[in-house]
Amino acid sequence: MSRLAQIGTAVSVLAVVIALFLTSIPAVPLHGNRLLLHMMLSGALVVLLPIFAVSWLAFVVNDPKSNLKVRIGYWGMVVLGFVTIATMFLSMLPIAGTDDLHTLIKMHGYAGLAMVVAAVGFAFGWVRSRKNAMR
Repeated sequence: MSRLAQIGTAVSVLAVVIALFLTSIPAVPLHGNRLLLHMMLSGALVVLLPIFAVSWLAFVVNDPKSNLKVRIGYWGMVVLGFVTIATMFLSMLPIAGTDDLHTLIKMHGYAGLAMVVAAVGFAFGWVRSRKNAMR
């Protein structure tokens, strides 16, 4: 994959994660247009996250320019992103009772918030590795 496509994928995933976070900030439950926007953005994340995971894997594992923040942020985004997606997917299946649904929704929120933290760490580590590479 070209470097430009790799950068575009990372920027797209970071933008979607930030937008998803912004739609879920208020403490009241999601409803109306905010919920609709959150659901549309989550579709973008479901598509972009595997592309991001595959395109950045070689850089994170093999490239000496990738620092610890990039590695931790990458693995955090990938693992927590899939947990975030899986918890909401499981809540849509007819296998969970009411108590389980509440647990899955809480897990979805906490995993999503942790993914935002991982994305911020990835972004700062990535910018730092680029600055160090330019020196």
